[in-house]
Amino acid sequence: MLMAGMSFGQTILEPGDISIIGLQADTPDSVSFLILKDLEATTEFLFTDNGVFSNGTFRETEGIIKYTASGTISAGTIISWGANLSLPVNGFSEEDAGLNLSASGDQIVVYQVNGADTNFVSILDLNGGFVSTASSSNNSAIPPNLREGVNALSISPHVDNAVYDESITSGTKSELNVATANSANFNTSGSANLTFPSASYTVSSNPSFAITGTEGWRMLSTPTSNNTYDDLLGDLWTQGIGAGADVSNGTASVQLYNTSTDNFAAATDLGATMTAGTGFITFVYSDDDYTNSGADAGFPKTLSLSGTENSGDVSPTLNTEGDAFTLVGNPYASTIDWDLISRTDVTGTVYVYDNADSGYDTWNGTTGDLTDGLIATYQGFWVQNTSGSPTPSLTIQEADKSTGGTFRKDVKPSTIKLTAEMEELSANAHFSFTSTGEIGKDNFDGLRLDPLDFKEFLSISTVVGDEQLSINNLPSELNEEVTIPMDVEAFTTAEEGWIPKGGEITLTWPELKNLPEHWEITLTDYKTGITTNVRTESSYTFIAEEAKGKVKPKTMYSMLSPVSVVKSKSTNESSRFGITLTPSTSVSIDDEIDAPTEFTLGQNYPNPFNPTTNINYSVGEAGPVNITVYNVMGQKVAELLNTTKNAGSYQLTWNATGVASGIYYYRLTAPGQVLTRQMTLIK
Repeated sequence: MLMAGMSFGQTILEPGDISIIGLQADTPDSVSFLILKDLEATTEFLFTDNGVFSNGTFRETEGIIKYTASGTISAGTIISWGANLSLPVNGFSEEDAGLNLSASGDQIVVYQVNGADTNFVSILDLNGGFVSTASSSNNSAIPPNLREGVNALSISPHVDNAVYDESITSGTKSELNVATANSANFNTSGSANLTFPSASYTVSSNPSFAITGTEGWRMLSTPTSNNTYDDLLGDLWTQGIGAGADVSNGTASVQLYNTSTDNFAAATDLGATMTAGTGFITFVYSDDDYTNSGADAGFPKTLSLSGTENSGDVSPTLNTEGDAFTLVGNPYASTIDWDLISRTDVTGTVYVYDNADSGYDTWNGTTGDLTDGLIATYQGFWVQNTSGSPTPSLTIQEADKSTGGTFRKDVKPSTIKLTAEMEELSANAHFSFTSTGEIGKDNFDGLRLDPLDFKEFLSISTVVGDEQLSINNLPSELNEEVTIPMDVEAFTTAEEGWIPKGGEITLTWPELKNLPEHWEITLTDYKTGITTNVRTESSYTFIAEEAKGKVKPKTMYSMLSPVSVVKSKSTNESSRFGITLTPSTSVSIDDEIDAPTEFTLGQNYPNPFNPTTNINYSVGEAGPVNITVYNVMGQKVAELLNTTKNAGSYQLTWNATGVASGIYYYRLTAPGQVLTRQMTLIK
C-alpha cells in the first residue's frame, strides 16, 4: 500500500464528511467524482479497485491511482479520469500499474492519504450492484467499515473484520448507486441521467467502533449528546443494574466512576443519559444473550450510536484530591490528540486500557505505547492530578481533534523502549529524555497501573521509591552516571489474588532512538551478576522463579469484585535489575610531549567549543595529578584525569557531548599546585 509523507495544509476529512461521491460516466473506464467539501491544495487521495482485506491491505489490486489537489478545489467541482486519459492529468498520477476498470464487478475504493495512514472515504461500483466475495471475516473484498448497504461512507477508523452483507441493502439499484449515510438513504442515478446533490449537501455522522479481544472490561465514553447507556450497550449482555439490564442480579457490568469517593459504583439505570467527556467501564461478555441456547456471539462486536455529535468545549469534572485519578472520555466522533488538550494541575501522561495486553497504553507527549497520544472515539481514559493541593481542570476542544500530525512529530526526542516477552505475554517500559525530566518522580512519568481484568499478565517497569513506572522521564542532560532499578514480573491468578509466575522471560530493547552517541547503557541482573551492553547486544533471557507465599492483592478487580483505583506498588524488597546510563563525557590522553620543569595548565582550544576541546598541561615532577571540570555553581561536571604522571608535557581531549551549554572551570591539582582556567561550551 502506498504510504505518503505528511502534507501540512491539506484538508483532513472529519467523521460525517461525505467529501467525494463517485459517478459512473459513459464508459466503464471513465469515472467522475463530485467534491462536496472545499479542499485545500496538496490534499491527497488514493484510488484502487476490488477492495481490501479486513486488515486494511489491498486485495487483488490491479493498480493504484493517486490524486493530488494542485490548488484549492471548491465544493461542487467534478474531477474525472478514465481509460481515455493519459496520466498524469488533472492531478492524477499513476502509482502502481494503473487501473483496468471493467463493468464486470470492479469497485473503486477511495482512501484519503494522511501521513503514514490511509482512511476510507467512499466506494464506487461499476456493475450496478456491489459484489462481495468475502467468505469469512478475514477475506473481506470491500472496506472493513462498509456494511448495511452503505456504498459511500464518511471517514472513520477502520472496523476490523466487518463483512459486507448484500441482503441488508435497500433502494433501487441502477447502473450506479450512491449511498451517502445509511441503507435507507440512497440517491440513485443512471449514467444517462445524472443528478447531483448540492455543494452544501451534508449528512449526520453515525459513528461506530469494534470491540475486539476477549471478555473483560472496557473503558468507554460517548461521542454524541442525549444518548443513553442502553442506546450504546443494548446489543451487549448487561447485568446487576436496577433498570434496563438484561438481568438485575449479578455484579453490575456497567460501573461509573465517582470522583468524590475515588471509586467505582454500579450504574443504576441504563436509561440514564451518558455525559460527554465522562468515562465509564463496561464488562463485555462474549455471549450477548445468556438466556439463548444459541452459539456464543464471540468477537468482534460493533457498537454504534445514532445522534448528534457533541460540539463545543467539554470540561469533565475532575477529582480534586492531590495525586488522584479521574476517568474521562473522548467526547467527539473523531480521534483526539492528548498533546493538544488544555490542562491545569494535571500530569502530562494519559492512560488508555488495552484488554488484549491486560495493561495500559500510556503516552507522556514523547513516548509510550499509545501511538502519538491519539485517543479514539468512544474511548475512556485516565488522567491524574499533580501532587500537592492542585485545582485540576481539563478542557477538550474541537480543535483537539487529530489532524494526523502535530508539531511534536517534527522533534527528535531521545527515547528507549524495553520489551519483556514470556510465552504469549508481553509488556513494554519506556524512557524519555527531556528538559522536564528528573531523576526522581516528575509530572511526565507514567505509572504502571494494574490491569482492569483479573487474568495473568506480564509486567516490566522502572522503580522510583515504591512506585512502578511504565514511562520514566529523565533529564536530557545527564552529567553523571545513573542507575535505575527495574522490575520484571509475571503473574498468574489465584483466588486470593495474583501470584508470581515462574518461567523464561526474554528482554529486548527494540527502540534506542536519538540517544547521544557516546552514552553507555547497560542492563545488570543482580541475581545472576550478568551485565549486558544494551548498545551491542540485542536481548537478555533469564528465568523468573515462582515466589511462593507472595501474593499481589487484586487492585483493578474482575467483574466479580468491587472495583477501585489503586496505583501499583513494587512487590519486591529490592529490584532484580538495574539500567545504568553513563553520560557521554569522554577523555582521550596522548603520550608525553616533552619534559618540563614546572606545572602549567594551558588555555583549552578551541574556546568556545562544541563539543570537543583540547587541554595542554605540564607536570613538573612525578606524582598524582587530577584535572576536574566544574560548573559555575562549583559542582563537579567531569573528572578528566586522576592518576600518577611522570614529569612531562601532556594533552588531553574532552568530549562534552551531553553536557549543557555554559561557562565551566577546569582545575589541575597536584602536590603543592592548584591551577584553574575558564572555558565556554556553546551548542
